[in-house]
Amino acid sequence: MKSKVVKGVITLVSVVLVVAVCYILFGGYIADYLEKFFPSQDKLPTVTGVTHNVDSNGRFCFSWNTVEGANRYGVIIGKYEDGEWQQDSPKAVEENKYYYSADAEKISVKVQAQDSTGEKANSDWSDEYIHEIPLQEITYDSASLFVSSMLPYKLLKVVNISIDGNVVKTNAIFESNNKVEMYELYTYYEDGITSLQDCIQNKVPFTSIRSHYEVVDYNSADYLLQSNSFIGQMEEYRQQGYTFEVISQHTARAENDNVVYNIYATYKLTKGNEVKYLNNKMVVVLNEESPNEIENYTKKVANPNARVLYEEFCHELEGDEITLAQEMEKLYKQQ
Repeated sequence: MKSKVVKGVITLVSVVLVVAVCYILFGGYIADYLEKFFPSQDKLPTVTGVTHNVDSNGRFCFSWNTVEGANRYGVIIGKYEDGEWQQDSPKAVEENKYYYSADAEKISVKVQAQDSTGEKANSDWSDEYIHEIPLQEITYDSASLFVSSMLPYKLLKVVNISIDGNVVKTNAIFESNNKVEMYELYTYYEDGITSLQDCIQNKVPFTSIRSHYEVVDYNSADYLLQSNSFIGQMEEYRQQGYTFEVISQHTARAENDNVVYNIYATYKLTKGNEVKYLNNKMVVVLNEESPNEIENYTKKVANPNARVLYEEFCHELEGDEITLAQEMEKLYKQQ
């Protein structure tokens, strides 16, 4: 009995030694053979180059380098609120960018390269990228964070902000219930307003919705300038010899209204070495109804004989209102 056990052990050791020698001598060939007939699943490379951007339409997004073999990307967004980080559930996007609303002082993102066909395994999650909005500076980021706290909707774009006495007047585009609309917002300060920065650094008080309109994708302010015929303060500045340049704009209208359009814009005025900035709302009433066709509509805006203008608001910017306008000018010129 004892001899049988010894023989068994010797046989087992011999087999192990033979297998070990074969692996050392022929392991590469064996691995190639197994890979050929039983291929392992490749793993996509980890995403790199994650960064924060603001596009030419004023929308916030994270972007990253594309990964070869990936046909979509998983995205996890984190928001720092009330001293704690909270993470959203993962989302999938097909492009190498993810748009978000600047509704927190710090926002983080992690990205994963994915292959929905299952041919390749998903990558590891990227390192966490954190974007922090400095509230002590007047930037488009800080202004957007300020405006996003005015309404419980998703902010898409800040068109302009004006200080008018003890009221901050804001024109901004929000998305709510799958509708994208321009909102005219009034935020009231009982103790008056010394600067835009003071507003941005403090909690937003009561904000009222003055009106909201359907957004249309027309560069109406450009066509208005082509007409070289305005009304109100804009016309006064034109007659004084100022030239106009659009640095922020968007157009809106009452739903399915093909006659009345609202042009919200910020203009840069120059005359020699003198520079001014204006926030303006111009109402355009067409003499004849225009179908929702951009060419038909914009030609009428550019033709003084085809429309009537009403200047509903015009405000010359001062102090750090100008700083914000200059920040928005940089974004607008990226188009």
